[in-house]
Amino acid sequence: MQPINRKLIDGEAAIPPLNLYLKSYRENPYKYLKEIREHAPLYEIKGPNPEWFITRYEDVKAVISGNNYSVDDLPYRLLKKNDLIKGEGNLNVLSDAIADWMIFAQPPEHTRLRRPMTRYFSPRELSRMTHLVQKDVDSLIAAVREKGEMEFIADIAKKLPIITSSRLLGIPPEDYDIIYKWTNCLVDIFDQPNTLESYQAMNQTTIEFREYFTRLIATKRKRGDDGLISYLVALNDEEHIYSDDELLATCSFLITAAQESTEAFMGNSVLALLKNPDQKKWLSSNPDKITMAVEELLRYDPPIQMLVRIPLTEVNIMGQTIQPGERILTSLAAANRDPAEFDEPDVLNLARAKNNNIAFGYGIHTCIGAWLARLEGQLLFNSLLASFPDMELASDKLSWYPNVFIRGLKELPVNLKI
Repeated sequence: MQPINRKLIDGEAAIPPLNLYLKSYRENPYKYLKEIREHAPLYEIKGPNPEWFITRYEDVKAVISGNNYSVDDLPYRLLKKNDLIKGEGNLNVLSDAIADWMIFAQPPEHTRLRRPMTRYFSPRELSRMTHLVQKDVDSLIAAVREKGEMEFIADIAKKLPIITSSRLLGIPPEDYDIIYKWTNCLVDIFDQPNTLESYQAMNQTTIEFREYFTRLIATKRKRGDDGLISYLVALNDEEHIYSDDELLATCSFLITAAQESTEAFMGNSVLALLKNPDQKKWLSSNPDKITMAVEELLRYDPPIQMLVRIPLTEVNIMGQTIQPGERILTSLAAANRDPAEFDEPDVLNLARAKNNNIAFGYGIHTCIGAWLARLEGQLLFNSLLASFPDMELASDKLSWYPNVFIRGLKELPVNLKI
């Protein structure tokens, strides 16, 4: 493994050691990832526990879809943090709940948890929601038009995913605000490390989530609807696929994962369009190419930046032996900018014909809500450009959330030019 070249990148010394929490890294990870991919595509992160960082498309795709890897062992690691809590309390509710999330499960448990939902998240089923999502998009755009200005994250990106996902699940509109508050807290579970206080807050949020969904499921049993929760409740009452705890955990997982990744996808994509006015103009003139354009926006700046995998057996990557239990951080962001797979990868090209991006993962753990996020993006971006074709970035001073697994903006001020 070659060491990273210490030459300067845009005036800054290239890491090592790799520090994913640097402010400069969060603002633009791609210049660092390019250097790492070129000079150390298998990068050893020094620390008390061996970790490896991989960046090439071929390697990342092989690892995240490989049968001899497990997903992150976070539920187990959370339990070990109980020893650090002083006084009363523990993280048992949080650990038990996420242990029942499908993203932390291996086959055959993963298959059992995921299979009942696949029909609801298929492109064919989701197409039935198109007119409803479009109606929500139109309503949000009308609100910012009336206001005469837009802070895209607060005005649209935070709102559309919670509305769409809640409707899909069958959550009543009057509960959207509290659901968003809980998801905004619980999403930190995807980032590590967290403070002990943050984990305790997530544990309390999980308790509140469980109480809420316990009541909602009871209501659905009495008065079902066409939402996913009613479907799962009816199916489970008949076939007993889930335990009660698994059903509750599945509800909290679906709404949390969908909200944060889709919100980040929307913000990253609109920023990319605003920073590439030629591409924005092209899409305005070619709205029928939106499906292709969304795939390129996902490739260019994906919301999910990394996934963790752990070898179940000894594996060899690029001549390096990695032992069972050692963590591998697979960089989807770097893989989607690999020149071995994508021509001119650092260029946003909405007309890119060959685009096998892995923005939502690959293999059995591909994000189950990927098609729903794509649908929301397709309808939103075309509608925004039709309404505000001359919109511009209102400020170059942007702030990113510190989460290094999900990349998203805190704010995105936009001049509507109307």
